[in-house]
Amino acid sequence: MTTAPQEADGSHGITDAKDTFRDCLFCLVERNHYMKDTYQIIKLKRKYKNEQVLVVPVNQASSISDGFCHEISKSAIRMFKTAHTFVYRYDAEYNYSFVQLIPYVVVTNETCDSLFVTQRIAGEERLISELSLGCGGHVNPQDFSQDTMLKAAMREMKEELDIKLTKGTQLQQYGTVRDYDSTTREHLGLVYLAMAAEVKVKEKDTLSGQWMDMFALVANYHKFESWARHIIDHLFVNHKKSGKLFDTVPLTGAKQHDRKRKKTFRKNC
Repeated sequence: MTTAPQEADGSHGITDAKDTFRDCLFCLVERNHYMKDTYQIIKLKRKYKNEQVLVVPVNQASSISDGFCHEISKSAIRMFKTAHTFVYRYDAEYNYSFVQLIPYVVVTNETCDSLFVTQRIAGEERLISELSLGCGGHVNPQDFSQDTMLKAAMREMKEELDIKLTKGTQLQQYGTVRDYDSTTREHLGLVYLAMAAEVKVKEKDTLSGQWMDMFALVANYHKFESWARHIIDHLFVNHKKSGKLFDTVPLTGAKQHDRKRKKTFRKNC
């Protein structure tokens, strides 16, 4: 019997009559249409145990296109902001009635000409040996807040990286990414941009890291996981048009800081 999904407040089952939650429950009841066999279900339960992840019904994310999209629609922003349904990860993996929401943080240097690239050397089997532009992972119930995705992005970034953000900057939404043809097609990434004064890998037993400029990104293109390749495609067009990777800078207006420094960021990027 399938375990009922959990609401963000920690209770189990249906707590209201919202259509989205009924859709998720229906997805769970029908999940065996998307699972290969009982052995796979047992294997996933052993691997993920009681971990719960943030999901939305697949129809809610149908308007978000395949690949990388820099423009985030109002409906997509609303979906990311209001998502509140957590299910057991073993119920979500390889279940294509769900879309799992993933924060994906891309780190640039202060001159915006290089990105911090990581390589997974242990952990998730399907990602081992592949290069990645982003750090991130699943959203868990402890991340639930007024801005759940941002909180999860900050947590994942601090877990994976020893990073010092450039003064006067913060994580900034940069777009969405997904890949219908990959082994992660039931995942949807919300891409954040971070500018780092200093960064190095924290999880040295599972990750390695290095800086790459556009030429190195292109040279190693075939080694990157699918989401990274979609983002590199977008950055390549930017770089070809203007000689810079990004058309936006992750500045914050929340704090007063040196105007000269801010001007320098804009000039460099």
